[in-house]
Amino acid sequence: MKKRIVSIEELSEYLGMPKGTLYHWVSQRRIPGMKLGRSTRFDITEIDSWLSSRTFRPENSQEEALHGHL
Repeated sequence: MKKRIVSIEELSEYLGMPKGTLYHWVSQRRIPGMKLGRSTRFDITEIDSWLSSRTFRPENSQEEALHGHL
């Protein structure tokens, strides 16, 4: 079974980002997370959705996809 709730250390490894950046983003509520007691935890499903919502693509990629030029 895949682990769904992860620590900031695990998220840092998962995203390839420094823990300090993640702590900063948590304090600014820029990344979805939760407090469990004194610990900050992250739901990987929510993180993946959050990442998908921030993905950008070249402006012409939609037009190329419609015409089959990918």
